[in-house]
Amino acid sequence: MCIRDRCTSKCDATDATTCTADTTCQWQGSTSTCTNQCSSKCFTETCCKNAEGCMFDINNGQCRTTCSQLNRQACVNEVGMCSYNDVVGRCEMLCGITYNSTTTAAICNADTMCMYDTTNMVCDQRCISYATQGTCITMSMCKWDSDNNLCSRMCIYNTNSTTCTPDITCDWADSRSSPLCRSKCVYRYSEPTSCNGDGECMWDGSVTQCADKCQRLDEGHCRQQAMCMYDITQADPCRMACDYLSDQTSCISDTWCTWTASQSICTKSCPIITSQAACLQTGVCEWTYEKCQKKCSDRHTTLVSCNVDSNCQWNPYSNSCVNTCSKKTDGVACTADSMCEWVNSSSTCIKSCASISNADSCHTEANCMWSITDGICKTTCTQISLDTTCKTEAMCSWRGSGCEMLCKYQYGDKDSCNADLRCMYEAGNCAPSCSESPTEPTRLLS
Repeated sequence: MCIRDRCTSKCDATDATTCTADTTCQWQGSTSTCTNQCSSKCFTETCCKNAEGCMFDINNGQCRTTCSQLNRQACVNEVGMCSYNDVVGRCEMLCGITYNSTTTAAICNADTMCMYDTTNMVCDQRCISYATQGTCITMSMCKWDSDNNLCSRMCIYNTNSTTCTPDITCDWADSRSSPLCRSKCVYRYSEPTSCNGDGECMWDGSVTQCADKCQRLDEGHCRQQAMCMYDITQADPCRMACDYLSDQTSCISDTWCTWTASQSICTKSCPIITSQAACLQTGVCEWTYEKCQKKCSDRHTTLVSCNVDSNCQWNPYSNSCVNTCSKKTDGVACTADSMCEWVNSSSTCIKSCASISNADSCHTEANCMWSITDGICKTTCTQISLDTTCKTEAMCSWRGSGCEMLCKYQYGDKDSCNADLRCMYEAGNCAPSCSESPTEPTRLLS
């Protein structure tokens, strides 16, 4: 039989064995027919292109069986023309053959199996066509996802959100400069220096991986990220949690945060914390009267500022600001503080008079009295509950059922002295009244 001016076999066998025994014939399994191979059917490019199931190999000047007709092995052998797509299980013509160098990016990308390589200015197979890491990474626009065993286009080559966002490794942002599609931070860097150097990323030490900065997260992801905190009242509601701000400037610039100089740490401002557990966990806050507040030791560092605060007092022994004794509500905490003492009768914690070193401060405490003789601050007579203890104190006297301060120590002026029925003012001193002394000599001796 003669075909196209050349003689070749007539491929009319009715079974595959007989058909393929002739090297010029091929068996079409889909139609169960024996046909001439393209190489023996056409000898010119024009003939080949018009022949069904054929393609012209411009490199070898031969007509070949089109890629879609080839099995895997035959496809692999057709180097330079075909590529076997293991993902879909079929042989496909290389996009570079289908589309030549004059093909535009739009035409190339319109083909679901092709993509335009802007670096090499050629039409190439889409990354998803490559089923192994080895073949995937040879392509300049492709990346291998080892978690899903998938070859996909590098995020930076996705030019629109439609192709960018379906890829779980990519992230689209209209606000960033080109490229608008980039790898998510977790896939972008594997070590902290590079991660923290990127304005969109931060290193999460708890999971040792790079993460998106708080400002880039929506409310749901913000609340899930331990390094972030969410405040809907702010222009940027999601921002770095105070604990992760490492310098004072960054810390104090956030109204939710407070800097503790003694420890050089940034923590969430105590008044913002609403739970006792979270309050105590900070280490710089304390839970008092059902609210969280900063400890006096961290609130004040000087005697002047400490003493102005009604909730704090200066401890001269530790040279630090501490809570006032009245803020302590149990005996254990009270007695643990050398500046305080516990009053069982009233279940209150008061400032220890012995901790006061000067007369002026001593006089301001209702439970204290200054001993001119000893030059020390002592517990006032009325706070002494035992008569035996009262009688050993030179400034006190046991009267009836209580301990009272002697008149001469209690009053320094005439009017105050005479106003107390126990006392009378004479010879420039306040002395016991006659009713308090059984005999005049006794009174005078007092």
